[in-house]
Amino acid sequence: MTPEQIQMGGTDNVAVEIQRSIDYYEGQLKQPPIKNVFIAIDSANIQAIVDALDLSLPVKSKPFSFDEIANNLQLSLKFIPALGAAMSTVVERHEEDVSE
Repeated sequence: MTPEQIQMGGTDNVAVEIQRSIDYYEGQLKQPPIKNVFIAIDSANIQAIVDALDLSLPVKSKPFSFDEIANNLQLSLKFIPALGAAMSTVVERHEEDVSE
């Protein structure tokens, strides 16, 4: 999608699915509130996507380097969901350290 398409609602379906996942995680699984959503998309328009999701979601959206995941770590793409879960814990600890 072009940046214009993204701004005109191109991320609406993705935002709805992310919101549903957040609601399930926090409501059904009784987990603490999510603060950030890391977006790993191999696109030249990643910043436009992140900005659009930032407006649609109640949490902060941040880009996450797809190249770093796939190339530098030589990590199979099937492990990306597990990496995302692990990153949430690392980021929470970093934010706690910074706020102290």
